[in-house]
Amino acid sequence: LFPNVVSASALDCRRAFNISLVQHPLVSHQSLSPLITRRSYTFPATFVLMSDQALGVSVLLLSTLGFVYYTFWVLITPFAEEDHFIQTLFPPRSYAVLIPAYAGVLLCALVAGFIGLVMFRSSKKAAKQS
Repeated sequence: LFPNVVSASALDCRRAFNISLVQHPLVSHQSLSPLITRRSYTFPATFVLMSDQALGVSVLLLSTLGFVYYTFWVLITPFAEEDHFIQTLFPPRSYAVLIPAYAGVLLCALVAGFIGLVMFRSSKKAAKQS
């Protein structure tokens, strides 16, 4: 369907170690970030060793385990006695509200900062053009 699209399998990543970015048919050197000054890019070892499917499965498994742990922490520990052994497996219940609240505030701050940065850069470009 898309003959020019290169798959990102581990074999392709290993082959890409010695391929110059200028020679690659899908990537032009002018479109690259100015932070990339080398003509070839070395992929991190974790990217080479782990396929996209394995990475997706591991992220899904980790997020499912985190969700199950948090659900038990919030729904089970309030009904267990204070000296029950299950209470030793979880932090204090007040953190069950504080951690997501702080994470939400941090996420909102990051999104607002990103939007502000984009607006600032676009205003600088508009000022240069006029």
